Amino acid sequence: MTTTQTQNQWVESMVMTGGANRPYSVRLPSGYDESRAYPVVMLLHGCSGGTNNVPIEKASGSDAILVRGTGSASGTCWDAGANGKDVAFFDSMVADVKARFCADESRVFVVGYSSGSWLANQLTCIRSEVIRGAATVAGGESSNGKCGVPVARIFLHDTNDNDNKIADDERARDRHLTQNMCDKAAAATDVDPSPCKAYQGCKAGYPVHWCQTSGKGHARQDDWAPSAFWNFFKAL
Repeated sequence: MTTTQTQNQWVESMVMTGGANRPYSVRLPSGYDESRAYPVVMLLHGCSGGTNNVPIEKASGSDAILVRGTGSASGTCWDAGANGKDVAFFDSMVADVKARFCADESRVFVVGYSSGSWLANQLTCIRSEVIRGAATVAGGESSNGKCGVPVARIFLHDTNDNDNKIADDERARDRHLTQNMCDKAAAATDVDPSPCKAYQGCKAGYPVHWCQTSGKGHARQDDWAPSAFWNFFKAL
């Protein structure tokens, strides 16, 4: 998959979805190799702007293709409805990236923050056959729980988050424990980085990690979230 697109910076293009063109951007890694299949990380922003994303590029370096779009809901948020415009937009972005670049179709990942985390939780249910793993900060459950195959999952949520209550994300976590066939009765164990914990008995290759912080509120926690998320993806 050859390309003349500039590397290591966000480049905007258009994709047709729902009968209209919508802009989205792709960041190719430095040294992009047309013969190498790269993991694809779809970034779903928090409300207020399409760049309000966990800066995963700080950790992924030259090893992933990054993709970001902008949600269609009020306040520059995402529509997390299963039949909403933004699920269709996600589908279109993934298809366009696969068509234009050398993408590893078995390693499509999603990283969400706030509003983007709500959409991510919907997608891990209804697009589980597309998404290998997902990582989110400060989200909540948006699915109806009638989900597909397992999806590897890491959650980051602060107990003092007053914008998205931690209980909303706990419902998403518990749904994933079922979806990934984890042992709900077994105690979670410590895993790097602290304070993350891993649940036991999950289907091989589909772990569920829960990272609960305190005193950070609704922050993206950019000081450690990018590396925690990328290391989680790399291990899959």
